[in-house]
Amino acid sequence: MKKFRLSIKNKLITAFVAILVIPSILIGILSYQSAKNELSDQLIGSANENVIILNGIIDDTIRPKMHDTEFFAENINQSLYD
Repeated sequence: MKKFRLSIKNKLITAFVAILVIPSILIGILSYQSAKNELSDQLIGSANENVIILNGIIDDTIRPKMHDTEFFAENINQSLYD
C-alpha cells in the first residue's frame, strides 16, 4: 500500500496557496461587511432626509388650509346663514 506523500513542490504550492487565499478571503469578508454597513448608514440617512423634506412639503400644503379653516370657524356664525 502506497502512502500519500506530497513532494516538496506540492507542499510549497499548498503553503503558498494557503498564505495567499486565506488573507484574501478575510479581506473580502471584512470589505463586504464594511461596505454593507456604510451602505446601510447612507440609506437610512437618505431616508431620514426624504422624510424631513416630505414633512416640510406636507406642512406647507396643510398649514394654509388650517389657517383658512380657523379663520372661517371664528368669523362665520349662524347670523351669516340667515
